[in-house]
Amino acid sequence: MRHLPRALAVAILVLGTALSPTAASAHDALLEASPADGAALGPDDPQVASFRFSNDVFPTAAFVSITDPAGADVSSGDVVVAGDTVTRDFTATTVGTYTASYRVTSSDGHPIEGGVTFTWDGPTAEPTVDPDDVPAEQRGEAAAGSPAEDDSSDSSTVALIAVAIAVLVVGTAVALSASRRRRRSEGPSGPHNDVD
Repeated sequence: MRHLPRALAVAILVLGTALSPTAASAHDALLEASPADGAALGPDDPQVASFRFSNDVFPTAAFVSITDPAGADVSSGDVVVAGDTVTRDFTATTVGTYTASYRVTSSDGHPIEGGVTFTWDGPTAEPTVDPDDVPAEQRGEAAAGSPAEDDSSDSSTVALIAVAIAVLVVGTAVALSASRRRRRSEGPSGPHNDVD
């Protein structure tokens, strides 16, 4: 019985430590996300989502997913865990707001999950040119260049007409020649005088 007060004191000390606010808030936490929440990415920015925590995470339970503005998963490759950091590549194709979500198991065995949203601005658009901003010389060259297609169709029409005329001329010449030969073979017209 002498040891009962000592055991009771140890039990109270352990219970007090377990219930203290410091112990309750000792779970691992997210320290940094890339892209950061609310960030705007351009076409030249890396397409990698990365999350760094206050302690190492268990590699077998790490999950990262990136979804596009329509909610489609655009994650690519596997989740990579390096100590306290998890990363995953993604492929952005649509301009708009993306969501990068994570779920990991912290060093104390508790699950941690959350996410960030960011925007992707997409590729730089080609500038549009107002025709009025183009110098007159260039507009003239462009206009002069466009009838080239009409010229080619005109020249093919002329060639077709020339072939048709040539066929007509040759056909007429052949018909006249055949007609003359027939007349010669029949001889002169009129009565034939037979001499006995």
